[in-house]
Amino acid sequence: MLFERFLRKKTLMAALALTAAVPSVAKASMLSAAPTADGENQKLKPGVYYIVNDKRQKGTDLHVFVNDEGTLHGQHYSSPSTDFSDLFLLHAKDGRYTIQSLKNAKYVQSVGQNNEVYKTANDAYKFRIIYQTESSGTGKSYFNIYNSNAEEWCWHIDAQKDIVRWKPLMDNGIRAVGPSEFRFDPVTTLTNEQVLARLAQLTKVVDPTKDLTKYYQIVSDTYGRAMREDFIVGELSTSGFNSSDYSYYWKLEKLANGRYVFQNAVTGKYIVPQNGQTSRSYTTAEGKGTGFDLQRNTDDPYVLAFEMVDANNVGIHCAESQGYHPVGWYTHNEANKWVFKEVTLDPAKLKEQQDAYKTRVDLTKNVDVYAEKVAKYFT
Repeated sequence: MLFERFLRKKTLMAALALTAAVPSVAKASMLSAAPTADGENQKLKPGVYYIVNDKRQKGTDLHVFVNDEGTLHGQHYSSPSTDFSDLFLLHAKDGRYTIQSLKNAKYVQSVGQNNEVYKTANDAYKFRIIYQTESSGTGKSYFNIYNSNAEEWCWHIDAQKDIVRWKPLMDNGIRAVGPSEFRFDPVTTLTNEQVLARLAQLTKVVDPTKDLTKYYQIVSDTYGRAMREDFIVGELSTSGFNSSDYSYYWKLEKLANGRYVFQNAVTGKYIVPQNGQTSRSYTTAEGKGTGFDLQRNTDDPYVLAFEMVDANNVGIHCAESQGYHPVGWYTHNEANKWVFKEVTLDPAKLKEQQDAYKTRVDLTKNVDVYAEKVAKYFT
């Protein structure tokens, strides 16, 4: 018996070693029409805007724009830009706003020093945008874009027309409308389809139901972690996306009941519905099952996010409290929102990983058989 257990352990170790050939890593509606707001006391809401200062250069509208290096500057445009450099998406949440460039789909970041130029990056920093009451009587609405709740440091267009951190200017102790105050002028020249197409071009985030022949990475909109099948432990997990590990790649299929199944590229298995159970990790199986109801989450009309609804108003949730594992939890929760990004794979590499997985499965299934046969040979 001891010899048989020894052989079984050795065989399992050999099977796990083969796993190295398959990389492993530990992490509805369309857009609403552009808002229109004229005159004073404009109420900001999610939309596409020009961010404009007309006080640095009197009588001239200087549009904030993003250059090729991702930094923010001011410039007068005599005609519309052709590269979306001065168009921004405003996302609203919990009294704060994130500002996303339509030039590169990245977000404006906070800065830590005065006179430091603002720039864009991947993280969605939340600014506080406050209506400037001194707009009264101007016929326009001006806003300060603050780094924090302190309402101290904010955007400012300097003499070089760079967008930098500075304080709002004062006039005899009264806050004045000047180079630190900006208008948000709604953009009305783009259709919803054009905005969505631009975002898809830059981010690869799409509606996956429109093309079921492609592979996608499924990414938590809240945490930015990509879903993969961790076939060693038999559950789904999430982490930073690894483009060379095809266990992060998924294909969708629509069932006759109108629901969708999600098939892993490497294992060929499908995510298993669990009848609305909460806090339980999702697993995969060879059978398709009854699938999931793929619902567009419209909390933010500028994010093409979906919820994968299982049953009883429970769907796949990226649980921070459970190591970011996909578990069952109630819908309309932030961590239930997922985005689908188009990915391209190498068929030869996919076959290599599929073959390595099948070899490992075969060895694992036959561990007991091999151990028993070898044990008998030596007894």
